[in-house]
Amino acid sequence: VSTFDSWTLPACNSSDFRLAHVAPVFSNGWAYLGEPAKWVPVAEARTLSVAVDGDGVSVELAGAAGEAVALAFYAPNGTVVGCATELDAAGGGGVRVGGAGGCA
Repeated sequence: VSTFDSWTLPACNSSDFRLAHVAPVFSNGWAYLGEPAKWVPVAEARTLSVAVDGDGVSVELAGAAGEAVALAFYAPNGTVVGCATELDAAGGGGVRVGGAGGCA
């Protein structure tokens, strides 16, 4: 993770391609990276809202009832924190990460 003014990607073709994702780092040092196993890790249909507070981030999610969702966050200490949750019977759920990096 870094701050940059410009970014140059090396040339590639259909058999040697690269996929890069970027995410803003919030004022409290956290960043929401979404679902790292997906081609589109932060989709509007999945991520209903992202709220930032003093020491963490809360994410409200949507999907299929009982679906398992694995999310990732970039922590202020430079580590990536993984959080897993299961959506409820209505297909909703949420995750909060913060403080020392724990998920709730």
